[in-house]
Amino acid sequence: MVSNPRRNVLWILGRTPKMDGAVYAGILAELENSGFDVSKFELTQQLAI
Repeated sequence: MVSNPRRNVLWILGRTPKMDGAVYAGILAELENSGFDVSKFELTQQLAI
């Protein structure tokens, strides 16, 4: 996870084009608990869940 200091931009980066759905859900839960609005996230074509 990479964000700027203002926390208005965030990227979830992976080492492979695919990420396990449970891992992604855990990341989203952690981000939501940290105050990020995860409803605004968009998946890119590079990330397949």
